[in-house]
Amino acid sequence: MKRSFELDIMAAKHYADYTVGLGASGYLTSAAWRMDAVYTFLDAHTKKNGFLTYTLNMDYSWVWKEKNMYGLVELYYNSLGEDDSASALENPAIAERLGRGELFTLGRYYLAGEIQAELHPLFNIFLTGITNLADRSVIVQPRAAWNFVQNLEVIFGAQLYAGETGSEFGGFAIPGTDFVHKSPDSVFAWVTWYF
Repeated sequence: MKRSFELDIMAAKHYADYTVGLGASGYLTSAAWRMDAVYTFLDAHTKKNGFLTYTLNMDYSWVWKEKNMYGLVELYYNSLGEDDSASALENPAIAERLGRGELFTLGRYYLAGEIQAELHPLFNIFLTGITNLADRSVIVQPRAAWNFVQNLEVIFGAQLYAGETGSEFGGFAIPGTDFVHKSPDSVFAWVTWYF
């Protein structure tokens, strides 16, 4: 049984905001766990003094029917987020971070899971799901990775969004406009050649 434990401490300045963080990782029987907590002190021009983001993750690998398997579950919390997706777009601190690519979600609580199956050493399939726990909307991401010749990998998959109207992933009205924000379902393929 592995009994290692690691701890990380971080302090930084990002744009006008100061951040402090604490990370830890270890093992619970044969499963690995990780925890990260980051507090960001917001610049004085916002109504809120700061916000906390917290991630707790556990992953585990096993063999099932002679196939290598891997799974993970993750809980994510962001106190800057809003329970109502439309209101989140009116929050300048959220809009600023979305624009810079620092933030990818509008809400506070998310649960994610992934399972991977190695059908062949050169062919793996994955299924990832992300749920906004406040409005029950979801993203489902099936994909496969195929290394069919040396130095060449093909990844193909899809991103599928579902939820009730008014939810983050189901689509919601953008405040002050006649437009609805909804991420479109999509398929993709990446070809990577190593040389």
